[in-house]
Amino acid sequence: MWYYAMNGQQQGPVSLDALQTMIRSGQLGADALVWREGMAEWAPARTVAELQLTSGLQTAATGDADAPLPSLRALPTEPAPGLRACCSQCGQGFSSADLIDYQGKLVCPNCKEAFFQRLREGLKPQDGGYEYAGFWIRVVASLIDGVILAMLQFVVLLPLGMGRAMGGALGETAETAATVVSVGVTYLVQIIVPMLYQGFFLSRYAATPGKKALGLKVLRPDGSQLSFMRAVCRSLASGLSGMILCIGYLMVAFDDERRALHDHICDTRVVR
Repeated sequence: MWYYAMNGQQQGPVSLDALQTMIRSGQLGADALVWREGMAEWAPARTVAELQLTSGLQTAATGDADAPLPSLRALPTEPAPGLRACCSQCGQGFSSADLIDYQGKLVCPNCKEAFFQRLREGLKPQDGGYEYAGFWIRVVASLIDGVILAMLQFVVLLPLGMGRAMGGALGETAETAATVVSVGVTYLVQIIVPMLYQGFFLSRYAATPGKKALGLKVLRPDGSQLSFMRAVCRSLASGLSGMILCIGYLMVAFDDERRALHDHICDTRVVR
């Protein structure tokens, strides 16, 4: 017996003849995912030898072959009778005995560590383990971080301001030199302090203080925390998001996974 994916849902079982009829009629596209007992995993119908030889896939492909492949992640975790089930995280087929059932979600050995890491990080065990943070809650978190960064930068630059005042007292040449140094150091501090701030908190706690206050985390797609260097690069990339009229930030409101431009660049997700 055969199973197939349609509109992101597992369908079946059906006989080989019935599946062939669906393909010939165009009801099922050549790129639709199919599976039967004995197959290692779901595969597009056009790649299955039995169907290529007997179903006239070239004709069927003119139907909805251009439709996007249904996501394996979207397949439900209902098992094919008695033998296999789909992991709720990666969509791969496994023996039912190999899967862990956590609150109705089946998790394979390959995804187990990342799945439970998500739970430890406080993520809800729903589809893919994510609940993406929206635009406005991220704005509020950024404002909180902005206030904290402003205070940190003030503390760092305070000695510099005192040195500049002392330079003015020593004469015009000393004042000019102090001004040049002050401007240069100020620019460096405005770049370096946010980088270190983001790098430290995101790599160590998966959230800056502002995001932590609102229950947000910045993670990789597999649920793992960012490395220090990735967090620093994300901080630099966020500058690019602001340079293009803040369009990079506004992308959060329209992206399916609520990603800003710097999230796309660094392959990160902000979740709650």
